[in-house]
Amino acid sequence: MNAPGETHEHAGRRAARIYALIFILLATGITATGYVYYSRFAQHYRAKVEQDLTTIGDQKVRELVQFRRVRLADAAILFKNASFSALIRRLLEEPKDVDTRRQLEIWMEKYRQAGAYDVVRLLDAHGVTQLSSPAGLTPVTSVVLLRLPEILRSGQVTFQDFHRNEFDHRVYLDLLIPVLDEQHADRPLGVLYLRIDPTVAFFPALARWPIPTATAESKLVRRDGDAVLYLSELRTRKGTLLNERVPLTDTARTAVMAVLGRQGIVHGVDKPGNPVVGYVRAVPDSPWFLVLREEDAEAYAPVREQLWLTIGLVAALLVGSAVGFLALWRGERVRFYRNREKAAVERERLVASLQQALAEVKTLSGLLPICSYCKKIRDDGNFWHNVESYMTEHSDITFSHGMCPDCMRKHHPEFADEVLNRG
Repeated sequence: MNAPGETHEHAGRRAARIYALIFILLATGITATGYVYYSRFAQHYRAKVEQDLTTIGDQKVRELVQFRRVRLADAAILFKNASFSALIRRLLEEPKDVDTRRQLEIWMEKYRQAGAYDVVRLLDAHGVTQLSSPAGLTPVTSVVLLRLPEILRSGQVTFQDFHRNEFDHRVYLDLLIPVLDEQHADRPLGVLYLRIDPTVAFFPALARWPIPTATAESKLVRRDGDAVLYLSELRTRKGTLLNERVPLTDTARTAVMAVLGRQGIVHGVDKPGNPVVGYVRAVPDSPWFLVLREEDAEAYAPVREQLWLTIGLVAALLVGSAVGFLALWRGERVRFYRNREKAAVERERLVASLQQALAEVKTLSGLLPICSYCKKIRDDGNFWHNVESYMTEHSDITFSHGMCPDCMRKHHPEFADEVLNRG
């Protein structure tokens, strides 16, 4: 049989194990809940980032397609326009025809202002400027002059892509419309040259972002041999327009992914050690590729903030739970020691009571010196006591006085028989 102290110790250890098991289960539950909550938050937020990029990218692709369609629609108004061709033929035949020249100048000026073109030129079949709005321009760039024979031969409207003018070193887009003789459609008269300055409206619209951002940007690229050529300035680095090239072997770059045929959301870098999330897509009916990118550090900043918040909350709950269970365990230990002390006190009291009882039993069980005549008992102090007082003092016996039948007949014979018969 175990001693009481051992039983209490065993109970204390068992309680400690139970508390530890409950804390482990609770801590596991808190950690798992925090992990699941953070994982779902991160998943939903990443999906939101990707959806935002997709929405913005699709909208910008529609704007780029619309830009080209509007420019080509402008060209369609003039291409194979008999009235316009007749005016140009008369001007080329009679350069001094003031009325014809004036009509064309008015028309070209209005068209330039209405169509957002910075220059409108009329070139003859040899590339010589016959008329321009505004007047007094620098010579025609060699890029256009080199394309002129091909345009006159094909008789098709040409959208000249981004190129740098060697005279003012600026970048332009051109719309080149062949002018054909209305009487002899196979005979080209010249080319109407509409120049577009992309810095006026095109680049600002491309760079515009619908929400405040520190790193997000949209850029335009095209393939140039075995490299990707940037057609717009980078937000973080100037001078990249028609200067920045990235080899197609650098497949981690989002621009390279776009040129190699990737579509939609991509994850890569825009420079070594700078991860980005991007959206890439080819612009229909053009050599352009749209690349949207945002640095991971900004795009997923709320995810990292939520991670630290979740870690802090889980840590606080774990610490709070640990403190709570420690308090409960300490309270249990305090109760254990109090109960053990109480049991020890009770045990000591019981032992003392038993010892006293044994002592009293021993006193009453020994030889008692008693007088042969008066029946008084002598104590250890050599004093004589009657039986009633001695027994009352040395035991828990209490006497009640009565009269036996013999004494009744001896001392009260007159009514002894009546009392004894009645009893």
